[in-house]
Amino acid sequence: MNDLQHPHRAVDRYVTRTGDGDERISLDALEPILDLARDFDAVIVGPGLGREVPTRKLVKRLVKSLESRIVLDADGLNAFAGAPARLDKTKADLVLTPHPGELGRILGTSASAIQKDREGAVELLGIHAPRAVLVLKGAGSIVARHTPRRMAVNETGNPGMATAGAGDVLSGIVATLLAQKMDPWEAARLAVWLHGRAGDLVEGRRRFRLVLAIAAAVAIAGITLFSALAGPQSRAYASIITVAITLVLAIGGAMLGLGIRTWSGLVNEPAAGGGNPTGPAAAAAIAIDPEERVLLDRLQRLMEEARIYREEGLSIASLASRLGLPEYRLRRLINQRLGHRNFTSFVNGYRLAETIAALSDTGQAQVPILTIALDAGFQSIGPFNRAFKAQTGMTPSDFRRDHMARDAQQAAE
Repeated sequence: MNDLQHPHRAVDRYVTRTGDGDERISLDALEPILDLARDFDAVIVGPGLGREVPTRKLVKRLVKSLESRIVLDADGLNAFAGAPARLDKTKADLVLTPHPGELGRILGTSASAIQKDREGAVELLGIHAPRAVLVLKGAGSIVARHTPRRMAVNETGNPGMATAGAGDVLSGIVATLLAQKMDPWEAARLAVWLHGRAGDLVEGRRRFRLVLAIAAAVAIAGITLFSALAGPQSRAYASIITVAITLVLAIGGAMLGLGIRTWSGLVNEPAAGGGNPTGPAAAAAIAIDPEERVLLDRLQRLMEEARIYREEGLSIASLASRLGLPEYRLRRLINQRLGHRNFTSFVNGYRLAETIAALSDTGQAQVPILTIALDAGFQSIGPFNRAFKAQTGMTPSDFRRDHMARDAQQAAE
C-alpha cells in the first residue's frame, strides 16, 4: 500500500525511537504534516507528542503555518511555555484547551497561582493571544475569548472526570465541531458542555450499579443454595424463580436509574431567579442525611461566623483541610447539595452578600469600592466587578449611587 492510501506513513519516516523507548518526531516532518493537513478542516496538535526541543520547534512552526483550524492541547501547549505571545502568530482559528498546570507553564507561573484567580489568568493569556479561544479546564471550566471579549463558565461535569485521557476526548469534540464550520467560540462552549454532561450521566449511573450487582449476587447465591438442597421437582420451581428474579432486577434497575437521573436534575436545577442559594436557605432546599447536615453546619459556621471566605488564597483544597474532609466530598457537598456550579460561585455568594451590604450602608459611603471588595476576599477589582454585575445587574458604582440616592430621598420625605 502506498503513502496515498495511508497518508500517515509520509510522516512516520520522521519518527525515531530514543534510548529510553520514547518516540521523537523530527523538525523535518513540518512540510509533510502541512501537506497532509491541507485535506482536513481541523487539526489537533499536542497529545502524545513529547517535549523534546525539536518537537517544541515543530509545534511552534505548525501553529504558525497551518491553515486548518487548530485545537492545541497537552504537549502542544507545553511547547509555548514562557512564550504566550507566540500563540497570536497563527493564520487559522485557534482553540487552546489547557488545564491549570499547562496554562501556568505558558504564563510562567504555577498551577496553584492559576487556581487562585482563574478568570484573571484567562484574561492575561487573552492579552497575549486576543484572537484565540481559551478553555481553562477544571471545576467550572472557563471558555473565553479576548477579542471580541466573551467569557462563560461551564456548569456540567464532576470530579470523576479528572482522569487521564478525559482532556483528549474534549479536544476531539472541539475539533469535530470546528470541522463542521462552527464558530470557534460556540464550538468550544458546546464541546465543554457536552463533555461535562457525558461525565454527569456516567456519574449518575455509577451510584446504582453497585447496589444492583450486590442484589444480583445475593439472588444468585440464594437460588444456587436452594437448588443444591432441594429435590428435582423443587429445582424446576427454582428455575421459574430465577427468571422472575431476573425480570425484577432488570425492571428495578431501569426504575432506579430513572429515579436517580430525575433526582440529579432536581438537585442541579438553579434556584428561582437564576441564582444559587447560599447559607442556611441552601441547606434547607434539599433533603440531606444527618451526617451531611453536620458537615453543612460546620461549613456554614466557617463561612458565616469565621468568615473564612475573606482569607487570601482560599481554595477548595484548603477549605477541605480545615473541615477534615477529602476534597471530592466537599466539592460534592457544594455542587450537588447546595446547588452551586463550582467552588468560586459558592464562595463569591458570601463575598457578594458582604459587599452588597457595605455598598448599601450610608455609613460606608466614603469607603473606596476597591477596599470593600478586597476586605470581602476578592483578589482584584476585575473579578469582583463581573461577579457583582452578574448578581445585581448593576456595576458596584451604580448600585451604591442608586442606594445612596434612594436613602437620601427617603430621609427627605
